[in-house]
Formats: sequence, structure tokens, C-alpha cells
Amino acid sequence: MKNVLIADDHAVVRTGLKLLLQDFYQGLKIYEAGNGDEVLRQFKQHKIDLLVMDIHMTETDSIGLVELISIKYPKTYTLVFSMLPEKIYGKRMLKAGARGYLPKESSLDELKKAFDLVLQHKTYLSQDFIEILAGHVSTDNTLNPFETLSHREFEIVNLLLSGLSINAIAQTLNLKPSTVGTYKTRVFEKLKIKSVFELKDLAMLFNFNHHSIDY
Repeated sequence: MKNVLIADDHAVVRTGLKLLLQDFYQGLKIYEAGNGDEVLRQFKQHKIDLLVMDIHMTETDSIGLVELISIKYPKTYTLVFSMLPEKIYGKRMLKAGARGYLPKESSLDELKKAFDLVLQHKTYLSQDFIEILAGHVSTDNTLNPFETLSHREFEIVNLLLSGLSINAIAQTLNLKPSTVGTYKTRVFEKLKIKSVFELKDLAMLFNFNHHSIDY
């Protein structure tokens, strides 16, 4: 019997995915979590073979959580199940230690294929994502500049695009305002922009979806 943990802050998603998995496979023990703290609590109580998690959960640093799980529980495979575009978030999650990235709009056949692979301790990649990794597809044939950002810079960008001020970002991330200001300056230099207005334009150009991310 394999233990699966479904982590999503929407109960209806957890329930739907649980029913699908029970329909696909016999003998799975399925647990649920609604945020990062609950994920870690479940890992302390159970041996988890597969973690299926959304990118955005309240009060959760999802990338940091994937990194932690991959280091502390190396035998656990993580499959990211998200509505956010894999061309923006896929590489980052794989680099953090995930073993697959499955868009929520995927067909049932593709969903079954992904779970078949990760439950066998294999990596799942969609055909579109394989092409992205191979460098065959890019936005307007140009390098996505958001891929050059560090994990912390990535967080700062999300919060800036959400309309938060420097002080509000500092409070959200438990940093000093001066530190956030330094990160903001560094981000603008990397992206070759001078204002949040230009940041928003760049985000639209590269389909950088920040609206569904919660902190």
C-alpha cells in the first residue's frame, strides 16, 4: 500500500482528486493537507510515498516546501498539480526537487499517465514541457527574463505585481524594508525595467500569472 498526500487549500480540489485516485488505483492510503504546516505535520505522522501539491496555498512558500521535502524525505516523489503555466513555474519547481508538473486543465488520460509514472518512481513531463526544456519553444523566441530571478526575487516580483508596498512586502516576508528595497532594485536591474508599470507590462508579455499566488 502506498501513501499519497494531497495538498491544496481548496477542499473541493482535494476531494475531487482523492476520488479520481481511488477510482484509478486500489490500495492507496490518501491523506490531505490545506497548507504547508499541515503538509509537514502529515509527514511527521505518516510515511508519504507521493506528495501532490498546488503551488499556491495560504501562508506557504511552495518552492521552499518542495526543496525541504526533497532534502528531508528523498524517497518521496512530489507532483505539482497547478493551474499556473508550466512554462513559467515548471522549471523552477523541478529545480526545487519536484518530479513532475501537471496543469490542472490536463485531460483524465494525461492525469492517469502522470500518476502512473510518479507512483512507479519515474518523472512525469508533458510533451509541451519537454519541448520547453529542450529549448524548442519560447515566448516570441526570446529568453523568459523571469527565469533569471532567484527564489526570493521571484517572491518579491509576485508581491509587487499584487500591488503591495515595500513595507507590506517586508511584513509579509518578515524582512526589513531596506532589504526588500535592495531586492527590488536588483530585480529591476535584472529585468531591465525602471518601474512597477514596466514590470506589469513585462509580466503580461511573458504570461507571468501572479494573481493566484497567496502569501
